[in-house]
Amino acid sequence: MRSRHYREWRRLYPFTFQYGKVSLPFGKKDIIEVETEKNSEDARKESRKVRSFEKIPLPKDDREIVRLLNGLVCTVENMKNKGDSLCVIKPEIAGLDVIINDMNICDEQTYFSLSAGLGKREKTKIPIECSYIFTCGGECCGSRSHKMIIIDWEVNELARNVLKSEPNKTEAERKIRAKLFHWMKTREVYFILGTHFKWKTPMIIGIYYPSSVAAGQSMLKEFQK
Repeated sequence: MRSRHYREWRRLYPFTFQYGKVSLPFGKKDIIEVETEKNSEDARKESRKVRSFEKIPLPKDDREIVRLLNGLVCTVENMKNKGDSLCVIKPEIAGLDVIINDMNICDEQTYFSLSAGLGKREKTKIPIECSYIFTCGGECCGSRSHKMIIIDWEVNELARNVLKSEPNKTEAERKIRAKLFHWMKTREVYFILGTHFKWKTPMIIGIYYPSSVAAGQSMLKEFQK
């Protein structure tokens, strides 16, 4: 998230979220005004604790967001050289690795609900690993491509939806790859990169993918095949 006044990136937390419950009163393209403070336990310069926030009823459309992101695009090399822990790049996607570690999306333990009795609870984090292979347009891509893991929440939910309907592991991996690689190559893709809290390793923490034909058109349609 970019600072409104100083044109700087901000990592804002905590925000309460639970799977299956609507607990955040704002969406992906909404604008929020936030009161923050420094986080003494997080040395990353962009990190802030949220004290309060308010949604501004003027959501941005795809054209505005693309215009904003294009003015901020950099490379992985620039990110490291500047000591940033957040940035946006415009990748040239070369490949995608998909590994499903477990086909079971439910916790092993049962839980008791007054309305439903004993039952299974779905895992918050689906046991899947996805990594993009890409170039970022920088000199750092001269000898080889980057390979980065994706921790975007939408990927987690895509995997959840696929595993609910596809019992075959190979076919489930194919469907996830078809969406995140083949379909994504038809879009205008931006990766939001963030570094690991402890190890400072860059990861893909968000993907923005407006239509490559018209950024103002509707975003994602439900993937079926």
